[in-house]
Amino acid sequence: MDDMIAPDTPGRRARKRAQTLDLLAQAAMSLFEAQGYDAVTMEQIAAEADVAKGTLYNHFPTKESVLAHWIHTQLAADLAHLQPEAERLASFRPAISLLLDASAAWCEAHRAYLSPYLRFRFLSLQAAPPPEEAAQASDMIDVFGLLIALGQRSGELPALGRTAGRSRRGASGVAVPSPLPRRADALADLAGAHAARGVRGGGDAVRGGQRRPPARASCKEPQDTMNIIVATYGTEGDARPLAALCRALMDAGHQARLLADGATLGTARVLGVPATALAGDIKGVLQPQLAISGVVARNRRFTSTASALARIANANAEAWLREIVAAGEGCDAIIVSGLAAFVGLSAAEHLGVKAIGTGLIPITPTADFASPFLPLARTPGWLNRASHHFVNGMLWRAFRKQTNAARAAVCGLPPRRQLWTRHPMLYGVSPSLLPRPADWPGNARVCGQWIVPSTDWSAPRPLADFLAAGEPPMYFGFGSMAGFDRAKLLAAVITACAGRRALFYPGWSGVGTAGLPANIHVVGDTPHDWLFPRTSLVVHHGGSGTAHSAARAGVPSVVVPFAGDQFFWADRLRLAGVAAGAVNAKQLQASAFERAIAFARSAEARSRARELGARMAGEDGLADAVSAIEAMLLDEGAMETMPA
Repeated sequence: MDDMIAPDTPGRRARKRAQTLDLLAQAAMSLFEAQGYDAVTMEQIAAEADVAKGTLYNHFPTKESVLAHWIHTQLAADLAHLQPEAERLASFRPAISLLLDASAAWCEAHRAYLSPYLRFRFLSLQAAPPPEEAAQASDMIDVFGLLIALGQRSGELPALGRTAGRSRRGASGVAVPSPLPRRADALADLAGAHAARGVRGGGDAVRGGQRRPPARASCKEPQDTMNIIVATYGTEGDARPLAALCRALMDAGHQARLLADGATLGTARVLGVPATALAGDIKGVLQPQLAISGVVARNRRFTSTASALARIANANAEAWLREIVAAGEGCDAIIVSGLAAFVGLSAAEHLGVKAIGTGLIPITPTADFASPFLPLARTPGWLNRASHHFVNGMLWRAFRKQTNAARAAVCGLPPRRQLWTRHPMLYGVSPSLLPRPADWPGNARVCGQWIVPSTDWSAPRPLADFLAAGEPPMYFGFGSMAGFDRAKLLAAVITACAGRRALFYPGWSGVGTAGLPANIHVVGDTPHDWLFPRTSLVVHHGGSGTAHSAARAGVPSVVVPFAGDQFFWADRLRLAGVAAGAVNAKQLQASAFERAIAFARSAEARSRARELGARMAGEDGLADAVSAIEAMLLDEGAMETMPA
């Protein structure tokens, strides 16, 4: 259909640009066909086309615009035979039938790309597009112009009167007002898409033999402001980064609300983030006197830890789902994390909104490393990828029964048999500590640490005086860990200090601090990004947040992991050269502390820590995450909560 409007003879620059657009679109389509549209990123398209990312963005601002260019070009080529066939017909009715039949067949053949394309076209509607954009409109409008002319000649359609404003004239001689090309073009595409949907008898989405109800209709106009619900359940280390993400979304002009355990919402309140407490008492559950605390803290077996965590989530699954659904009414997306992830994904499915997974632990399968929940030394490298599938499957089996019961009771949703895998995953971890594995799918992104700003924070006078009184102290803190031998831990800390200056943070451990020697100063909740750069080294449990904050501060670590992914992060710090091997938490011995401290105090460890901290300081994980979320919500294909 390229000949339906006689174009001016293009110059060399125009021909070169057109060739570049086509090459970029073809590179993108090869990736879409191989990996699926949702999984492909703009970075991958640039790499496939062998161009710089800046070059790609100069021609196409979004992945959707690349797809639109390919569809326009391919549609023109595939339906070029319509013009002579339509011209042979004497009236409008058989001509429009010809067009819709051909459109239906084309759309059916390219069904996978209709949803993101149509959303892109309708979000791009505007009263008067710039000339350069109007020129890129699909040739379908000219086919409709031809049909209108046929209808006018046959008397089936009335002649058009004079139109206000400027107009463009197609090969059919029909004047089309210039403000209409995008709207008419999108409507033409929509007609073809609906015809294609009718080929399979109905518009309900079907996947894997199960009919899925259509997403709820929305009366919202496309707009820049988004309303986002963030749901998690875990310790303070789980909630704090998500409070920072909510604040970053709010600073970007969006609405955000954090749902988490009430004991972990302190950071949200300080940052002015709207928050709702979910049912449960994570701090109480993790107190040393309770059995579940002992399982998590003392037993390194994955199955025992998974069962202990599942007991927390399963006891609250129905209440959490009700609370998330209630908070999510009218939202644009639900961000899920931690123990609330499965019910959060179910809430998004029920509400018909986008689900975005987040985490501080890399659970996306890869051959680069084993699942962070398994003992490092016991997993051979060739089983790395399989270990992720095993762990993720075990977790789902531990949560599945109560999750499905909650889905039925709260939302009337059918039971889910398989784990969610198609939603995007954003990791608030540093690429300097965990480079993105090359074999990860396109829906997994390493953003950088999500760190809470503390520019307005000032130290209590006793802490400020202690820091000013001598050389930078060591820091000892174990966050939300509990259930271990507190007396033995405290004795090991005192001995390891050997009279040197130190800060001690009891956290949730319940450790009594009465009678500590004068060289050890007890601190309360203190922003890590303020405190850690003022220390000589950080002794911690290896939680993702603390491990990142110590590395970002440019100081070495001594890691005493207790459970879960803490052994993984201890090893990442060891591989970075800023920590010795992990100290055995089951056999807390002063000698092991002393060896690890000696390594951390070495000139080599301090130098590597400074270099690592400088690299991490250049990362902006929150800005990266906000940009990714904004881009995702423009992608209709990713808007669905789809079964695996």
